[in-house]
Amino acid sequence: MDMRPSLLEFLSNGWQMNVSIAVDYTLSNLEVNDLNSLHHLLKDGNMNQYEKAIFEVCNVMVKYAIDGCFDVYGFGGIPRYIGAT
Repeated sequence: MDMRPSLLEFLSNGWQMNVSIAVDYTLSNLEVNDLNSLHHLLKDGNMNQYEKAIFEVCNVMVKYAIDGCFDVYGFGGIPRYIGAT
């Protein structure tokens, strides 16, 4: 018998939650200019795969976030100001 409490039980007992998002900028997702890249910006206004995933997850989690805000982190990329192009 599984006696672990559910997320709903934690929240109904006053627990609060912070929500963080991390975006993978490593080359395994290809260059942003590559049409197959997960980060490729679509010109027709539609969301790419990353944007869709983040939107859907945040849409559910915003109800549980303490202040309705999310911390967002990126990893694996090299900022342009360092000299990478």
